[in-house]
Amino acid sequence: MGLKRSAEDDLSPTGKVARARIEGDYALAFPSLSHPVSHSPAFQRPSQLITFSYSPSRVLQFDDSALRYFVSPPHGADLNHGYKNWTRRPEERGRIDGLLSAWSRFKTNLNGKIPRLEILTAPYEERDAWELNVMCVDGTMYFEEHLSDARLKEKSDLEPRHLLQSYYGYSFESYCTSSTPNERDQHASGSSSGSSGAVGWGGDVDTNVQWCSVVKTKLGDTRIVIGGEVDCVRGGYTGNTDNFVELKTSLSIRGAHTACCQKFPTVDTWLECDPRVKF
Repeated sequence: MGLKRSAEDDLSPTGKVARARIEGDYALAFPSLSHPVSHSPAFQRPSQLITFSYSPSRVLQFDDSALRYFVSPPHGADLNHGYKNWTRRPEERGRIDGLLSAWSRFKTNLNGKIPRLEILTAPYEERDAWELNVMCVDGTMYFEEHLSDARLKEKSDLEPRHLLQSYYGYSFESYCTSSTPNERDQHASGSSSGSSGAVGWGGDVDTNVQWCSVVKTKLGDTRIVIGGEVDCVRGGYTGNTDNFVELKTSLSIRGAHTACCQKFPTVDTWLECDPRVKF
């Protein structure tokens, strides 16, 4: 892993952006299970600041138009359904522009950090490397993922088999979500919806569309602002994070090889979610 910025200046009292470059490979040891830490830093319950949506044309809108509601999916749903109608957003470098726009709209002076899941999972990552862009402005650090040209090409040019597997997660979301609360009680009665009448289908997949939440929290003495996509909410939307739901798909563990392949995704899911995760 590494932090990509050209080496120039240190942070000045006037708030000039500090730029540094750190390169090389680093090893992080697994946390000790036999000698656990004596004291864990307190983690403050996240409090929502603002939400926003991305439209099918990828326009940022400060509304909840992209909000989805959880519904029970039909048993034995075909995850291949709708694949030919998938509107796939081109792979691009992840930027925090939307988050910063939301932060500006919220109009607060809180200093925060924007961390990445990659930092939390770093001790367990044995396969994929990653890089972050980091800026420090007036004592606040801003983090965003950096994708090299080679990594962007790799993510864009997936083999057909891997592309289909990546679609399965989005397909599962369509079966599990609705545009209004409790809209698809017809699952139980076998009613159908969608482009070709699949039972319980919530609509063709368009990965341009996202609903995002920005929350503030605190880890120890460090104040944190985090923004991220939310798959759906359970029941009515209450304006807080209590009923957020994260949807995940994974292979069934059928042996030692499958268990090995699923070890890291399981840790990743645990760190990203809470008891409301749905598989």
